[in-house]
Amino acid sequence: TTTVPTTTTTVPTTTTTVPSGRDRASITVGGSFSYANSGASTSGNVTVARDSSGITSVNGSLNLLGTQGGTATLGVTAQRFWIFQLWVGQVSASDPNAGLSVTAPVFGQLQQPAGPASAGATSNWFSFGQFPNLIRPFTITWSVEDRS
Repeated sequence: TTTVPTTTTTVPTTTTTVPSGRDRASITVGGSFSYANSGASTSGNVTVARDSSGITSVNGSLNLLGTQGGTATLGVTAQRFWIFQLWVGQVSASDPNAGLSVTAPVFGQLQQPAGPASAGATSNWFSFGQFPNLIRPFTITWSVEDRS
C-alpha cells in the first residue's frame, strides 16, 4: 500500500476589532478633490448635544485610519443659531497621505443620518490653488455618530 504525503499550508490572518462605543465618522469630498472615508474613530471624541427642539451643537475631533495609511482627522464645531433650526460653525478634514486638507463653513441645516446621537451636513466651499486654478471649489459631506 502506498500513502500519499499530505501537506497543510496555513495562511496567517489578521483581525482588527474596534471596541464598541467608539464614535464614528464619514467624510466625502468632491469637486476639485476626490476623497471618501468612513469608520470608527481610532481616537478623539465628538459630542452631539440636544434639547427638546433637536440638535443644539456638534463639537469635537475624530481620528480615523487614513485611506492611504496614516491618520485622517475630521473636526466639527457647529452651534444652533438661537432657537432657529439653523447651525453655524466650521468643519475641517485632513488626510495628509491622501493630500487632503480642507476647511469649510457650516451654515444651514444639519441632518440626523443614523438617529438622535448623529449629525451631518453638506457644505460647498473653495480653497486657494496655484495659477491657472486659483480657486478650487469643493463639496464636503460629513456625518458623525456620538457613541460615547
